[in-house]
Amino acid sequence: MSNANEAFTYKKVPLQVLAVVPTLTENALQKKRAADPNQCVVCNKAIDDEKITIENRSWHCNCLVCELCNKKIISSTYQILNGSPLHTYCYNLLKGPYCFACGQILVGKDVISVQDKLYHAECLRCSCCQRHINKYEKVEMYKGIPLCFSCFSEKCQLCPKCHSVVTKTKYKFLFEGQVIYLHDVCCKCTICGKDLNQDNFAFEQGQPLCKTCWFDLANFICIRCKQPILPNERISYGGIYHMKCFTCHNCHESQVNSNPEIIGDTVICQRCFCEFKDRCSVCFEKIKQDRVEQHNRSFHSKCFVCCKCKANLHTIDSVFKGGKLYCANCASN
Repeated sequence: MSNANEAFTYKKVPLQVLAVVPTLTENALQKKRAADPNQCVVCNKAIDDEKITIENRSWHCNCLVCELCNKKIISSTYQILNGSPLHTYCYNLLKGPYCFACGQILVGKDVISVQDKLYHAECLRCSCCQRHINKYEKVEMYKGIPLCFSCFSEKCQLCPKCHSVVTKTKYKFLFEGQVIYLHDVCCKCTICGKDLNQDNFAFEQGQPLCKTCWFDLANFICIRCKQPILPNERISYGGIYHMKCFTCHNCHESQVNSNPEIIGDTVICQRCFCEFKDRCSVCFEKIKQDRVEQHNRSFHSKCFVCCKCKANLHTIDSVFKGGKLYCANCASN
């Protein structure tokens, strides 16, 4: 057998060439199959010692070559295709599949499928912004090329309700300088389901709304981000929050299904609350002096007042509810 120094480096093979290689190779191999089984098909000499035989064709052990690249097979491991010995790499070239971007063989688990095309994970890039697209991102095909969702949205007319391309529609709206296209079946208010028209259309947080529902949203403003909240995104806990905004101020974990503490307008999970006991439960600032201990919490003396009537609570009954201090009278009302 040849030594390892005779190994060669495979060059990148264009996808267009690979498409015709199997046919050309098969035609060439068919002509060799009539060889004498006792004669080496490479050197044409008789074989008197050990030989390798594949479907009535024989080789000296040192003469075994890959019938695609004609390079010696220096490993004891090789593949057989249609009765012909091949390097594993050459075998894969003939069998595929191939990366649509680089034309190289797809080997291993890091393969991403986009519609009917396959890519190496490292080869999948947006054809517009050239940004790498990882396997967890949404990727779209536009005229046969991959685009990240951001570029795809800019190039195509996307329906904001179903997030698919709008090709033919009579519903085109202009709202606050933004052009919105809707499928005919999607042209309904997200909240109440009423049909939308040019005189009764608004667009809020990526959703089409009728103007009645849009005005109603002004009564539901998230305490944290100060933006309107759609009905299916609200959570009420001493105030109204977007579900995505209802997270611990310290560790940022969602508190939607938890029972957090509210300090002022700040949400604190129970685990982190222990770290903030030296802060005022009204202004959330550290307490250096004039501390008041009530309701298992700490307050600045100046902050210990009713949030509604501003009555001093040092000498009257107080209630702490929803992250706010009340006098007994205001709490009952």
